[in-house]
Amino acid sequence: MIRFIPVASGGPSYSKGFTLMEVLVVISIMTILTAITLLSLAGLSPAGKFNSAVGAISETLGLARETAVAHNTYVWVAFATPVAPSGPPSLSTLVVASADGTNPFGSAWSTSTLPVALPDPRFIVLTKLQKYSNCQFLDAGVITSSNIPALPSQASISANALATNPSGFFTINSPTGLITYTRVFEYNPSGLVYNGPNPVTFVEFGVQPGPVSTATVTSQNVACFRVPFITGRTMLYRP
Repeated sequence: MIRFIPVASGGPSYSKGFTLMEVLVVISIMTILTAITLLSLAGLSPAGKFNSAVGAISETLGLARETAVAHNTYVWVAFATPVAPSGPPSLSTLVVASADGTNPFGSAWSTSTLPVALPDPRFIVLTKLQKYSNCQFLDAGVITSSNIPALPSQASISANALATNPSGFFTINSPTGLITYTRVFEYNPSGLVYNGPNPVTFVEFGVQPGPVSTATVTSQNVACFRVPFITGRTMLYRP
């Protein structure tokens, strides 16, 4: 059994979830930002494309938290890596919200309820598919202070990792086939961050330029994301 995020909302007292107009506004904003990101990637060098992708991922995390707090709902940020099971390392992000402000999974997620095939009436997909063929996902602890001197040390690598399910948390069809999102973390209605049933200091993941065939750091141009439990605000570390 995969346990995941059994927390009460603890959020503001206003109504939960989204109205139709709010859904359209949030999706429109995220769609515009995605389009801007894609335009910014055109014509850039590989290093420039990677840096733009890092900025886009950081913006995605910030908007996900803002949406959770503003609409008093649960929001999940999901990652697929690689995008194609037999393809080279790559990365896709997806932001999914609870449609009515409740946690559809209750106190635990079991393998019998996963993955959730989107679209699903319990969820709202807030972003169009964001794919980064120039990025490779790195688990918590792979990037260290030897790669980024300003990166503070951490006590527990496994406790800070994103929740992982090899069968996926969400699946969604794309023009190139089914994408399975195997890693996820959650913002609750108060903007607190969870990667499992118990609070952690922060959740962490990293990215480096890709594609490469190893899960170790192979580039000096890396990025480490840490999202603290209490504030939920993304901390981005670069060399």
